[in-house]
Amino acid sequence: MYTRQRSHNVVALVSLLLSLWLSLWPALTATAYASPVTIVPSIPAVQLQISASPQATYLDVVISEIAWMGTTVSATAEWLELYNNTASAIDLTGWTLRATDGTPSINLSGSIPPYSYYLLERSSDSTIPEVIADLTYSGALSNDGENLELRDATNVVIDAADCSGGWFSGHADGRVPMVRVDTLVSGSEATNWTYNPRCGSPTSSAGVSHTCTLTTTTVGADLDYAVYFNPHATTAVVTTLEPTPMETALLGHIGTASSTIDVALYGLNRQSFIDALIAAHNRGVNVRVVGDDEAALGEYTAGYEALISAGITVYTDTAISYIQHNKFIVVDGNVVWTGSTNFTDTGFTLNANNSIVITSTTLAEVYTIEFEEMWGGAFHGAKIDNTSHLLDFNGTLVESYFSPTDLVAFEVWDELAQTTDSVHFAMFFFTDDVLANRVVERLDAGVQVYGVWDQLGAANVASDDELLCAAGAHIGIENYLGKLHHKFAVLDVFGADPRVILGSYNWTDAGAYTNDENTLIIRDRALAEAYYAEWLTLWQAISPQRICNPLAVDEVEISGPVTGTMGQSYTFTATVNAVATPPVTYTWEATGQTPVVHSGQGLTDTVAFAWSVAGLQMLTVTAQNAWGQAVDTHWVTVTLPPPPPVLTVTLTGPVTGTVDTAYTFLATVNPTATLPLTYTWEATGQTPVVRGGLGLTDTMAWAWVVPGPQTLTVTVQNVDGYAVDTHVFVVEVAPAEVAIAGPLTGTVGTAYTFLATVNPTATLPLTYTWEATGQTPVVHSGSGLTDTVAFTWPVTGTQTITVTAQNAWGQAVDTHWVTLTLPPPPTLEVILSGPSTGAVGTAYTFLATVNSTLFLPLTYTWEASGQAPVVHPGQGLTDTVTFTWDTPGAQVITVTVANATTAAWDTHTLVLTLSDYFVYLPMVARDFSAPSPAAVQITHIESDPPGDDVQGEYVQIENLGSAAQDMTNWTLRDEAKRTFTFPVFTLPAGGTVRVWTGGGTNTATDLYWGSGTAIWNNDGDTAYLRDTGGTLISNYTYP
Repeated sequence: MYTRQRSHNVVALVSLLLSLWLSLWPALTATAYASPVTIVPSIPAVQLQISASPQATYLDVVISEIAWMGTTVSATAEWLELYNNTASAIDLTGWTLRATDGTPSINLSGSIPPYSYYLLERSSDSTIPEVIADLTYSGALSNDGENLELRDATNVVIDAADCSGGWFSGHADGRVPMVRVDTLVSGSEATNWTYNPRCGSPTSSAGVSHTCTLTTTTVGADLDYAVYFNPHATTAVVTTLEPTPMETALLGHIGTASSTIDVALYGLNRQSFIDALIAAHNRGVNVRVVGDDEAALGEYTAGYEALISAGITVYTDTAISYIQHNKFIVVDGNVVWTGSTNFTDTGFTLNANNSIVITSTTLAEVYTIEFEEMWGGAFHGAKIDNTSHLLDFNGTLVESYFSPTDLVAFEVWDELAQTTDSVHFAMFFFTDDVLANRVVERLDAGVQVYGVWDQLGAANVASDDELLCAAGAHIGIENYLGKLHHKFAVLDVFGADPRVILGSYNWTDAGAYTNDENTLIIRDRALAEAYYAEWLTLWQAISPQRICNPLAVDEVEISGPVTGTMGQSYTFTATVNAVATPPVTYTWEATGQTPVVHSGQGLTDTVAFAWSVAGLQMLTVTAQNAWGQAVDTHWVTVTLPPPPPVLTVTLTGPVTGTVDTAYTFLATVNPTATLPLTYTWEATGQTPVVRGGLGLTDTMAWAWVVPGPQTLTVTVQNVDGYAVDTHVFVVEVAPAEVAIAGPLTGTVGTAYTFLATVNPTATLPLTYTWEATGQTPVVHSGSGLTDTVAFTWPVTGTQTITVTAQNAWGQAVDTHWVTLTLPPPPTLEVILSGPSTGAVGTAYTFLATVNSTLFLPLTYTWEASGQAPVVHPGQGLTDTVTFTWDTPGAQVITVTVANATTAAWDTHTLVLTLSDYFVYLPMVARDFSAPSPAAVQITHIESDPPGDDVQGEYVQIENLGSAAQDMTNWTLRDEAKRTFTFPVFTLPAGGTVRVWTGGGTNTATDLYWGSGTAIWNNDGDTAYLRDTGGTLISNYTYP
């Protein structure tokens, strides 16, 4: 985003301004005048009433801005701007501004106020909108450069800008003017001119300026994105049909599209992608595609023709030398997919590429506007700049630009200008000298610059890799088997304002000014760190011989234990700075140890030491490559090992068993113990046993008649002392009995629930197997002491229900009978409804509704106070009648419904009044739309339960819709990106499921993450629920 403004240079005029201030006070204020870009002297904001000096001197008036390339409206819409450096108004009568080749030759007139501007427009005053020119002139500026001279009425040169060898700045393709950096420095110095992006800042003597500023759109939501890279790019040798995570995510979005898919693409041969678009089209999704004519008629003909043959409309550009190079997709008007990845076999599986998917209706609308232009036949220069560029996602700024209309190169140019710490870029092609020179400027300002370049792009004759290498940047040329197809840069990743530039735009003139491209600039630390990690992977895969300005080892850090014991071996790791160039030699030194040297290593190294003496031990590692070295020191406190115990005992044996079965347990004493030994055995519910005069082991066998945990203790004694150990043995019990409780009678077609209860001493878990007459068996595993089941029978008679309750030790069975009869026939019922109050003279309608179709057809007989009976024979479940009364009071309406065998009736009362005024009641809008078939939401997070967090934590998810939702392979994650993937699972309408942090057996209402540590922070966290395509379904933040 271009934010540069004209600043003020007051050093040269401090003395003059001080004298003016004293002479004019208090008539003048001290407000400073500011206008964009050029450095100019500062003056009071009010008009100075000072006589013109009798003779202007050098640089009193200067050429401050030149639009030699015209404007975006027309290349002939040229303009120039002058600036008065003095505190006096200067009469320009008789002055000239001429190119030394004779064109243009301008005779000036009028005057230029103190510290103000003077605007000249070529041919007419319509060149600059909303600004009245001080003078219009004729004659064109050459695009190859001019030598401009500003002379006063005596023909003395007051200023000159000798650009006869070529303009110092400005851009013809971007229509970007050149602006003077310092108005008190010669205009013939090339370094005193720079670019003034967008449309410059032309200003007239009246102080009226025209600038093309960008406005910010507030989105009102957090930035929701996911980013993908090809994890095999540095090692892949061939393309593969195996889908990458990037490809899987994209196919998921296409597979869940419900209404529209707009695709702007270049390369196309990935069959899975083609099939997904055709499948979406076949299920009724409106699929629209714009592509490139050369790609469609060349390497990717088959892919384009496959879409067209399936009935999908594909439009391409018709330019010979320009390409439609976008790789973006808009799904259902709220998901944007973009990046460097072509939808090809090499794009997904071989080349180094990136893709980002952003869920935002606002950004999707921006991309849809761009797509609609191309869909309507406007490609390349036929498009206009008509989209929002600055989007604020709750403080995260996202900038969006499209080529060739939006001057993306100069937005990148300005982002580079704001960089204070580092630049890390990965580029397929980088040939734009304007951007390369800007990078060199940042290098000169102390910014660290690192780049990885595709070998094909670096071989291009116009590539800027050699320019940057010569300037001191650290550049690596890849030699992977695939292409480095990225087009991204990470700026200030470790600074206060980390940001990423990404998209389909190579840093070339074609990418900026002729091709159709898209670019995003995103200020987000997590995203910057993700792209930096990808950059680092690429960098570390490049051999040192392919890196210019290799990086020295300037940092090394030892990690390892800080305490230990004598005689034990301990391992230590040394890690150098991540961008250091291998190979690295590590020299390890430690107290009392022989130095260890490891040559030819990478960015890490390990060593192991053991010490034979106690005390503070020092380790030092020196890491060195051909360009530098670094040293780190680490300390370990080594202590004496604890003395061996005089006597120890270990008690081992089974941990579970059944009642009335003998189990044997073993006590083992340390081999250095003094013999003989006495063993004393004790256990829950057992008589103690003492055995003396024994050796290093002893055994004991016991059986229990009472279930539950039993504690065994063995005490071993000798002349040196004693030792004790314990062991817990759980006596488990088979189900002794199970009883079914439930109804004994019922009716056909009604669901009945039955409860099985096992004796409370049975050992869990239990498995319940339910069987019933005419029903499919039902098995419930991992259950407790009770279990329930529901059955519905379609026939009458006695039905048998059997349950078998079983654990690892046995089983129990119970049987239950229920007698079913047909339900009683329904009784005819009618309900009469209608208004309860009203006014005389008004017609009122009443509705009668019958409860069952079994009674049809029916005759409705209507009777009402003061009304003749109305009979409607042969009717259905409802009937209506309308009555009008002329007298006030309570009116009773009766309806009788009857068929040949039965009848029913109902009454209703309407109270009528006389009314000589009107009461206007508010209209109430009610939403009668059908509920969403499925509406899954996170409704609660139990983050700090009583007791153990791991076992007590859970997330509660509810389906608030009217249809079941298949959640198989959905994901639930926290802010730290710890992720739970749903197993095969469907959440019924109105259902609730809890996802527990700890372990357990999944059921229809409880799922288990299986984590050994707590997931949800006690002091606050956010849960994100996404479907299989990565679309955010629900999020929940607490506290």
